[in-house]
Amino acid sequence: MVALIQLPGTSATSNSLIIIDELGRGTSTYDGCSIAWAIAEYLVKDLKSFALFATHFHEITSIATKFPEVQNLHVSAVVTKDTLTPLYQVKKGPCDKSYGIHCARIAKFPADVLKEAEEHQRKLEFANGMKYINDFEFSLKRKAIDDGDELIANILKKIQKIDETKMSDEEILSEMENLRSEQLSTGNLFLKGLLENTD
Repeated sequence: MVALIQLPGTSATSNSLIIIDELGRGTSTYDGCSIAWAIAEYLVKDLKSFALFATHFHEITSIATKFPEVQNLHVSAVVTKDTLTPLYQVKKGPCDKSYGIHCARIAKFPADVLKEAEEHQRKLEFANGMKYINDFEFSLKRKAIDDGDELIANILKKIQKIDETKMSDEEILSEMENLRSEQLSTGNLFLKGLLENTD
């Protein structure tokens, strides 16, 4: 949080070199990601300074599709069942994997904890309609989320039009299932992830 407090009072200019490491730690996931994302865009759009911005919020890497001056880089590693060896080689593109659970396995976390963690990770990735992917794929996923939001708004409008006073519980459930099937047929990945996790 110290970094968040210090940033507003910075005297940085477009000639400054700015290095940010894991901005947003000490906050909730969504708060941290939102703050880090907003500051990353501020550095590009307003301050226009050269910045090295290290983050585990993979979603932020999508700003490279919006601003051509942004370049995603990652440090490669060799992963085996029992080891994770950093190669100390900087490569283009965002990291395509998360190594947190793998590191927990190397650290001998209990098997049931690891299994539960993997299950939660799978559900979260699926519900969000995205995994660790490259810039182009991420921009497609971002579009799926935006389109999904619009579809959700349309669903809510249709639900509001259902007259519960003139329908039986069975008819209401049937109508809701029809709406669900209708939205699944759109093929939107984000919406599919949300709806399929309601089974």
